[in-house]
Amino acid sequence: MTTHITPYTTFYPAHEEHQEYLFKNPNGYCNHRVRFTSWPN
Repeated sequence: MTTHITPYTTFYPAHEEHQEYLFKNPNGYCNHRVRFTSWPN
């Protein structure tokens, strides 16, 4: 398997409801949450 990295030609921003999703929905969904109370050593 190979990956070709090419410059993008068009950028499509997400719809407004998806902008800053985790800021607007702090509990998020799936696994977008902190799983520990302090940074591991």
